[in-house]
Amino acid sequence: LPRPWETIHMHYIVTGEGLDPHKVERAINLSVEKYCGAHATLAGVAKITHDFEIRTPTTAADVDEHE
Repeated sequence: LPRPWETIHMHYIVTGEGLDPHKVERAINLSVEKYCGAHATLAGVAKITHDFEIRTPTTAADVDEHE
């Protein structure tokens, strides 16, 4: 039998040089809370959490790999 999701965890990976962790967190929070219709829909049936990590590219290939 299909069962609805009870929890969803989103892990964001942000790659760039000199990124401010507070600004990255704010951008993700705005995306989640204001602009993501899927999040709004799923939040009605599941607990949604998220976290993020900031990666610094060491070569151009690293950036391409994560896009």
